[in-house]
Amino acid sequence: MNRILNRVDVERFKELIDKSSHIVLTCHVRPDGDAVGSTLGLKHMLAGMGKDVHVVLPDQAPKSLA
Repeated sequence: MNRILNRVDVERFKELIDKSSHIVLTCHVRPDGDAVGSTLGLKHMLAGMGKDVHVVLPDQAPKSLA
């Protein structure tokens, strides 16, 4: 089975995060609970690393998540 992420891509992504102080996260259109939850989880992880993180959703979250 082929790897989805290779070591070079992961290292480059880590470099981008390390040198960035402001990060914007988004997810897919008509977000469901998984999309909102994983985006917010990543937000909290990055904020814990001292990053200024903002989440932008393309649509309102489902009413069930209010």
